[in-house]
Amino acid sequence: MPKQGKNIYLRKDGRWEGRYIKERVNGKIRYGYVFGKSYEEALDKLTRAASQDLNSQLDVLIQVMEEALPEELMDTLHNVQIASLKAKKLRAQAAVATAAVAAAGEGAAPIPFADCALLIPTQLGMIACISPNIGQEHLCNM
Repeated sequence: MPKQGKNIYLRKDGRWEGRYIKERVNGKIRYGYVFGKSYEEALDKLTRAASQDLNSQLDVLIQVMEEALPEELMDTLHNVQIASLKAKKLRAQAAVATAAVAAAGEGAAPIPFADCALLIPTQLGMIACISPNIGQEHLCNM
């Protein structure tokens, strides 16, 4: 089986086979395989399969870190990690929901214009919580 570059081989049946590390279990490596009619097709499939596998492993790592870290460090974790947009989105939705409930309570006061003094800090606090999730750290320093 001749080899060209990556871990891609030409099989006896004429197809190209690409192999990548799928996972490691108890020190043993489990491989994933892709096949293509040409070297380029196998390389494309191999690249896509390896990147999908890496993304799922990063999601698992972030989930484990969320379970292991104390609550005081959760904001820091979500601010610095860029791998899991799902976790960032959930964190931002929680901040918006909290601010919305607080604003609804503040806005229920029957005195006109008096609620502005309460609503503005609530909305600024919500923006300060969301902005690190979208990479806007300078908004936190308002």
